[in-house]
Formats: sequence, structure tokens, C-alpha cells
Amino acid sequence: MTVDLTKDELKAFVKEAVREALDEMLADPDQGLELKEALEERLLVSSQSRELNIKLDDIAKELGISS
Repeated sequence: MTVDLTKDELKAFVKEAVREALDEMLADPDQGLELKEALEERLLVSSQSRELNIKLDDIAKELGISS
């Protein structure tokens, strides 16, 4: 079986196939689930915090001074 497609039709077909594949790969497996109230509160507090939680060992490694 042979299908004749114009350049634009082929481009649209490939674009849609890639979009579908990316949607499947990047889908959120937790979508639709509810957060427990305690976790939701912790996330809210954390997102509003201006503090950085970076380990000293990670900084040392990045600077090349780790032992």
C-alpha cells in the first residue's frame, strides 16, 4: 500500500506523531491524585521560603575542593 502525501501533510503527520510521543513520555503519573493536607502545607511553606537548601558537600564538590 502506498500513500501519497504532500510535504506539508507529511510535516503535519510527523509533528503530531512527535507531539503524541512526547505527551506519553512526559505525562505526570500523579495527575489527578490528591495531596495530603500536611504535605500540601509543607510544599506551600517551602515554595515561599527564600532559603536555599544546599548541602555543604555539594558546594565543595562543585568548587573542586571536596576531600
